[in-house]
Amino acid sequence: MQPKTKMDINKFSEFLLSSSVYYKDMKELSIERIEEHYSGVTLSDVSSAKVFVSTDDTTREFAILEATSTHNADMIQSALSSYCNELVSKYETQDSEEYDRLQGYSIRRTRNYVILIISDSYGSGNKLVDSYFDKIHYDKKE
Repeated sequence: MQPKTKMDINKFSEFLLSSSVYYKDMKELSIERIEEHYSGVTLSDVSSAKVFVSTDDTTREFAILEATSTHNADMIQSALSSYCNELVSKYETQDSEEYDRLQGYSIRRTRNYVILIISDSYGSGNKLVDSYFDKIHYDKKE
């Protein structure tokens, strides 16, 4: 079987939402809100996206954005990095539990997909992404 090079972002989201990390208290942001949520991400640079944020006052969140080009994926990755750095700075003095959770955030890039994972300080969400890639036999080329 040939490794896959495309992902179904709906199935990816369903897989994460069925996990113990994200199964409750999550809501999907509409695609129209992505620019507002992630400063520096422009909708015209995104061909498809799914973003889920927690509704339980934690910083748990995951997003998968498929960029329209390699250059745009670079820009999205940079914007997500800035977003996470802002969150880390915000919670560093406000909430030690959320600050610890943010220490395990991950931004992954494979082809034109950019994936943001904020789960816990153990990196459980990142392990879920690996598990999904293995399940669908995805070629994890950077």
